[in-house]
Amino acid sequence: MMINYFITHFPYKNHFDDASYFACYKCGGAELAAYYLALEMAKRGHEVNVFTTSIDSEDSFERYAYVNVYRYGTKFRVEGGNVSFGLFTKPLDHDGSVVHAHFSTPPAEIAALRCAKKRKVPVVLTYHGDWQESFGGIIRRVALYFYNKYLLNMVLSYVDVIISPSQYYIYDSRFLAKYRDKIVVIPNGIDIENFDIQYSKKECREKLELPIDKNIILFVGSLIQYKRPDILVKAMPAVVKRVPDTELIFVGRGEMRNELEEGRGNLSLPP
Repeated sequence: MMINYFITHFPYKNHFDDASYFACYKCGGAELAAYYLALEMAKRGHEVNVFTTSIDSEDSFERYAYVNVYRYGTKFRVEGGNVSFGLFTKPLDHDGSVVHAHFSTPPAEIAALRCAKKRKVPVVLTYHGDWQESFGGIIRRVALYFYNKYLLNMVLSYVDVIISPSQYYIYDSRFLAKYRDKIVVIPNGIDIENFDIQYSKKECREKLELPIDKNIILFVGSLIQYKRPDILVKAMPAVVKRVPDTELIFVGRGEMRNELEEGRGNLSLPP
């Protein structure tokens, strides 16, 4: 089967450890899930194409272990989202058995619907989460308000299957519940080899220079409003009162770092 994936940002395999890359090309949990899904489907013998945007204004092609990655030049960015006109037109030249869009950062899912309609093939949508228009700059707020109000139902109505990462999220989402009849729950996978740690808990803490004798609350993710790391900081006095010798550690970067550092308390951030 030939699978054509659409996602606005798709990780560059040579930049996973480059912080400057993530600053200008957004890649979070949804993008990593799409990356590993594409690789695993290719391992199963499927022909896999990924259509996405480029970090710059140039088109490019890459081959990731039997996955074809087509990147189309970015013309402009809106609040961290890359917009490429080529993503809407050039994939139409490619055959495919099914189109699979990842609902993470707009507008790749619109390009996916256009391609599926043109090619007359089924379209699947992995719904990674609602887009919240309650924070960010005015452009972001207005754009997402418009999208949620006028375009999202069109997308969800058109697709043949919606994949939700959990049963719980179907009803926690502001938009998914009325489409539950065509929702399939498939949790995001993990590579269990990454968790095959040969060290004891004590040895791990020593290697990471973490306190041996404290309780640790670990937050791993972008330090952005959407993930509300500030709530953890505000809760720490109550936590420490009930469970002394507790420390909160953040692993991640984002625009809220300075704000979090100001309320440091029992808090540790990476350099």
